[in-house]
Amino acid sequence: MVETSAEAAGSPAIETAWVKPPQEIGGLDHLGVQAPGIEIYGQLLPGITNVTDRARYYSFYPWLFWQFEQRGWQHHDQWQPMLRRADCLFGLIAFRHGVVSADSSDDHGAAVVGSNTLSAVVRELTEGTVVTLSDYAHGDSDRAGRYFKNLHGGLGQYYFGVLSLLGLLTGDSASSAKLVKPTGVALAEAFDGGVPGEQFMALLAADRISVVDLDALHGFCPCGIGANLTEKQVLLGLMIRGNATGDISGAVAQTGENSDQVEVRSRSLVWLQWLVREAVNEGESLDVRLFRKLAYTQCGAGKRALSTPADLVPIARQWQTYQRHECFSIAVQGLFNALLRCVDLPGLGSPFPSSAALSEWFWQQGPGSQVLPDEPLSLQQLLNQQADELPVFDDWADPGHEMVVLERLVELCNGSGDAATITALSLKILAALWLRPENEADYGAVQFRPHFLESNYPINLDRFRRDLAGPIAEMPVAAALALLTKEYCLDTHQRVALRKLAAQGQDTFRFRLTETGLRLNQIPLVAETSPRFVQTMRVLQDIGALSKSDGRLEVGDVDLTQWLS
Repeated sequence: MVETSAEAAGSPAIETAWVKPPQEIGGLDHLGVQAPGIEIYGQLLPGITNVTDRARYYSFYPWLFWQFEQRGWQHHDQWQPMLRRADCLFGLIAFRHGVVSADSSDDHGAAVVGSNTLSAVVRELTEGTVVTLSDYAHGDSDRAGRYFKNLHGGLGQYYFGVLSLLGLLTGDSASSAKLVKPTGVALAEAFDGGVPGEQFMALLAADRISVVDLDALHGFCPCGIGANLTEKQVLLGLMIRGNATGDISGAVAQTGENSDQVEVRSRSLVWLQWLVREAVNEGESLDVRLFRKLAYTQCGAGKRALSTPADLVPIARQWQTYQRHECFSIAVQGLFNALLRCVDLPGLGSPFPSSAALSEWFWQQGPGSQVLPDEPLSLQQLLNQQADELPVFDDWADPGHEMVVLERLVELCNGSGDAATITALSLKILAALWLRPENEADYGAVQFRPHFLESNYPINLDRFRRDLAGPIAEMPVAAALALLTKEYCLDTHQRVALRKLAAQGQDTFRFRLTETGLRLNQIPLVAETSPRFVQTMRVLQDIGALSKSDGRLEVGDVDLTQWLS
């Protein structure tokens, strides 16, 4: 910014310029090690994201644009206010239906857009109460009561991207959205057959909704897919076969997807339903923790190998690769966490002058030295010792198994764990990844875009295996680990933070290299990625492939295997 002033006529202008400091934020993925895992699960579940929780929105938004077209609302300023009202009304219906229904409220209002505001509105409703939709659907940031910040509601914030991918809507963004024919129209017509559509649209225009109106519109509730068999069939066709005709034998329609995307998503969905069935047979309910263990080991409880159907083995191996990378990501984050706990350690006298100095001290005198053996060993010899201590790969319930160690490591890193214990757990996981024959494939089951790892995310399993197979394996263990942690953790973080600063103007440095040495900013949380598990399980429930009984997942009335070619 530049300010110019002249104190008197004819006097020279005085210009003062300054640079505003970059915005300091917490940031995510401070080492770039989460990104490969995110890329893998993104490949395995295209069309479902970490924010697309309810299958009914896949039908509802195309139906809205179908209605807009029928009314001649072609321009953005015509349909955008009605989109927000409709989004708001949809949420009010869901929460009201949850209040009056005797079954699980999760079937109704769970993950509905604007839930914080709209659920409170419904709780205050009484007979005779009238709700003015625009009191909540407005987009004015200075006015109270707004149900959702994004001007295009849940469509703009969450669903437009996947609806575009699936060939239901088109446009550069939600503001230019148009319904795609015939796929979007087919789903809209299927949705329309199970709801009082004219009544819904009339109430949007009237802008006033009573309790009686909400009850009359209960067919719009997210749970309504179960009563609309045509809509359910079309959604199943979309998710499993990539078409919106409901024809399970049909080829992939002209959606935004290619046949490979459809194939991998369908296999993932069928495999997840199959895992639920396996868990039920063992008296378990499949949650994300159990999912990770089954995916990584391909074994159930009691060291029993999963009898995965032959046509699902390839997708199971790809999910195994995802979890293998997760183990690597958490272990490296753990070492970074332990190192940062020592940056401002009291009693050291003066700051570490460099990342190399911190890393060397850590392994030679600090917490890392406490977990290394007293006898002089090479890195390879240390790893060989670790091999003897590993439980069998199948036994994921053993306290020494890397899947149990991983959970404990995350807990300690995000709590009051000590650096030595965190370091020891991180090394156990890395040793398992390096030594177990089951992990030798690294990323073999998945394919990345050209140069994705090398150029953007160089700290990865392939790099780890190459490094440990090189000269570093013969180095004394403390010196070898000092080199690895300096490169993988400290120096990589500086590169990642500099890249974010240059590209986004955001300061994510967790420690700084100053004239006087290293200074700690903040120790970040150690985080697992979220592999769309919760969202996918919710979508599968919505379309009848799964159900819940007493909080436990069970297989629903739709057998997905029949949809596979």
